[in-house]
Parts: sequence; C-alpha cells; structure tokens
Amino acid sequence: PGMALEFNFWRQSIVEEMILDYKKILHEKNDNILLMAEIAGAESPGWAYRKGFDNHRLSNAFTNLLLTTGRMREDLYRFRYWIGLSAEMAHATMPDFLPIINMKVQSAGLNYSDFQKPVGEFKFYCYQAIAHNAGLKIPTYGILQNVEDTRSKELVSSIFTFMKNREGYAVNPQKINQVALVYPKMGIEDVIMMGQEANMGLRNEFLGLYRAMAGKHIQFDVLYDHILMEYELKKYNMIVIPSMVYFNNQQIETIYHFIENGGRLVMLDNSYSGSEFLKIPELFQQLTGVNWTTTNGTGNYAVPFADSYADQDIIKGPLGLATSNSSLNYRLTVPASDSKVWLNSCRENVYRATPEDIGKVEKGDNAVLWSKRIGEGDLVYFGRGLGEMMYRYD
Repeated sequence: PGMALEFNFWRQSIVEEMILDYKKILHEKNDNILLMAEIAGAESPGWAYRKGFDNHRLSNAFTNLLLTTGRMREDLYRFRYWIGLSAEMAHATMPDFLPIINMKVQSAGLNYSDFQKPVGEFKFYCYQAIAHNAGLKIPTYGILQNVEDTRSKELVSSIFTFMKNREGYAVNPQKINQVALVYPKMGIEDVIMMGQEANMGLRNEFLGLYRAMAGKHIQFDVLYDHILMEYELKKYNMIVIPSMVYFNNQQIETIYHFIENGGRLVMLDNSYSGSEFLKIPELFQQLTGVNWTTTNGTGNYAVPFADSYADQDIIKGPLGLATSNSSLNYRLTVPASDSKVWLNSCRENVYRATPEDIGKVEKGDNAVLWSKRIGEGDLVYFGRGLGEMMYRYD
C-alpha cells in the first residue's frame, strides 16, 4: 500500500506538471486562453484515481475544472445531487474560478445509456449546476437542426435562455455558508490502491450526509480532508466529518483548534473492517480526553438517555443501529466525565423490534450519542455511520 500511494502521488504530480507546461506555452501567446480537459465528476472516484486526477493539483494547472457528471446509473434517483456535488468539490479546490459541468444531451438516435436521461431530469441537472455557481458544457453530438431527437433544440435553448435572463444576479455570487461537510478523500481512496473501486461504506456515509443536509436546505460548503489545513475554518460555525480514522496529526491539530476556538465538530463514525472498528488516532484521543475502543457495542437500538429528552425535537428514539444480523452496531466509547450523553444503546441485542414491541426496548449502559465541551466549542459524536443508513434505506 505504501508503494502504491507513493506511485499515485508521483503520477498526480507528473500530470500536474505536464498541464502546467501546456498552460505556460499557451499563456505566452495569450493570457486569456482557457485550458481545461474532461476529468471525473463526483460519482467516479475510481476513474479519477486510475487516471491520476486530483482536483487540488489540477486546480493549479487548469484555468477551470471541467467535470463530466450526471451519468445514468442505477442510483440516479437515490442520489440526484451529482451535479451540485461535483461543482462544490471543484469550488473546494478552486473557489475563485467557475467550474464547468459537462453533460451530454440525450438522443433517441444514439444507443448509449448516457444519452437516455429524461428531458425533465436533464433540465433539473442543468438548473442544479447554475444554482451551485457552475457553468455548463452541453455536447449535442451534431448541429442542432440535424440532430435526430427533436427535443434537443428546445432543451438546450431553454437552458441558455434561462442563464441569459438571470445573468445580472447569477454571476459571481459570494458564499456565506457557516457549515461545512468534509469529503473523506483519503479514506475513500485508501482501498482503491488495493484494486477495489472505492471505500463504498465511507463513500455512502458522505453521500447520505450530503443528501440529508441538502434535503433540509442547509447551506454548506464541501471541504477536502487532505487539504483541511489550507481552509479558513474560522468562518464556519459547524463542521461535519464522516470519519476521523484517516486523519493525520496535522489535520487533527487543525480540527482540534477549530473546536477550541468556538466551533462545533459533528463526528460520525463509519470506519470498520470485519468485526471491529478502525482505530481513532491516538492524538485525537489524548487531546479530547475520550477513550474510543475498536470494540463493537451490544444493543441494536439507541434510545434517549433521559426520559425528558424524548420530548425534544432533536432527540428521537428508538433509533436502529444495525442494518443486518451481521453488521456492526456502534463503536464502544468511554466519554469523559464532563460529557453529556444524549442516546444510549438498548439493553438487549434484539435485531428487529416491531412497532408494538417498541415499549420493550430498554435503555442500556453504553453511550451512542454524546457531546463534550472543549474550550469555546463542542464535540458531538455519534458512534456509527448515520449517513450510510440514510443513504441505503432512505
């Protein structure tokens, strides 16, 4: 794995240097020339890794990031935010330049699945790109009046007419988001170097959190974990991370200082292998005074720690933890004495409770959701991957 990681970093640097050389040659002739090439969008982390694409490195080389996204897949309606997410991931590395979303127009005359999106869905994706401050590249594969599918002309013209009519207030908007969601690039790519497509559990955790936050109309930015130190975190009130497992010491110190200075960190925990959870970095445990074990806790449901919590809007129980008889429930933790526990596991390890049995799910002794004051801020921890449960089971 170490050699594979080193090779991939080398390959990404070579791709970056090559494109920088191209840009230098072009800009010697004309500084206004745009340089971009088709790169992978958010739904294709394996493609990006295998091709040596890294948005952060490419943002130094290209004038704009051109992302191909919005392909027809089996999860088209499970996750309808690929365009918005791709744009946000481009903004996370190139905030001052407009990303371009590359979406191929469907055509009844072409027997290729990428062209079979319904017209209404294609328009929805286009509006989504505009809403996330991205430009559009719409290949029609032929002059419009010669394209066999007669819907294409109206489709393309309606989108660009919409953009033109709203140009006055849709160009160069300024973000004022106070919440950030961290994209766990290091963890997702950790298994790609070993031949797997991606760390799907961690990826689904992120997608579930993104979908839930977007669905609740929370205004938030997407940040990359591997360049967390380069962001101005003090402008955020809250940061959400799907897993702390893959953070190095520099990233841990960065996020800890964010909490100390008044930020709130919401920490989920989708990070397991086989029958155990992966280890939380020792430095984070020392800084927070919390003991995170690698042990799977017993009890398949989380219930309110106190009866009074059940009446609060933010605490509902019971909350199912296990998704199957063989899946992990939650990471067993020993919160610090000054922590506030919100949800405990149930007492018995019953897999499924039918509605009429809910009253029999009794509170156990292990904390599942708790919060702790650190400096001027808060650490909020949930001992399992909540996003993946929402993504897979709606």
